[in-house]
Amino acid sequence: MNLALGYTEEFYSLKTLAEKHDMSMEAMFDFSLDYIQSRECFRKEWDKMLNPSECPLTNDCVIDKCFKKSHNVQLQA
Repeated sequence: MNLALGYTEEFYSLKTLAEKHDMSMEAMFDFSLDYIQSRECFRKEWDKMLNPSECPLTNDCVIDKCFKKSHNVQLQA
């Protein structure tokens, strides 16, 4: 998500990204995911993460939204 938003030097949690952009975590996730899904280079990496245990910052995230079953099915389509 950081790379998709242009942050290449530092890694920010979803919570921090949302704060930087004056958005809720859910809104930041939705905004970012739309862009990620529109770009093959980001989408193929996102699609590799299938298990919530792979999330590096589960406490600063919307992990239930990231790994929602219907969301994963959509990603694989």
